[in-house]
Amino acid sequence: DKSAFSVVFSPSGKLIVHGLWVKNRDHPGSSEDDVFNIEVKVQQGIGMFVEDEKSDIEQSRNCFIIYDRNVFDKVAENRRWSDYLKNLEVIYINPYTGTMINR
Repeated sequence: DKSAFSVVFSPSGKLIVHGLWVKNRDHPGSSEDDVFNIEVKVQQGIGMFVEDEKSDIEQSRNCFIIYDRNVFDKVAENRRWSDYLKNLEVIYINPYTGTMINR
């Protein structure tokens, strides 16, 4: 998977959910950015994650689910949430300390 999610903290240190997009540090298409880059360069091993398009603003996260990609890929695309993901543990991020919390 060549995508990423973001966890954002305010200047005071509290976790917040905020709209954002991630871009490489140089001009798209010509960058040697080793973290976020265009898909072609990520496939060539120059970057780790595909940068967001400007129109792809996403929300930062306050929780996540760790899942088995092999199991996920075997579930019908329109049933992945109901048949697999909803039964897994949601891991939340403490808004004050940044530690992971299992409920």
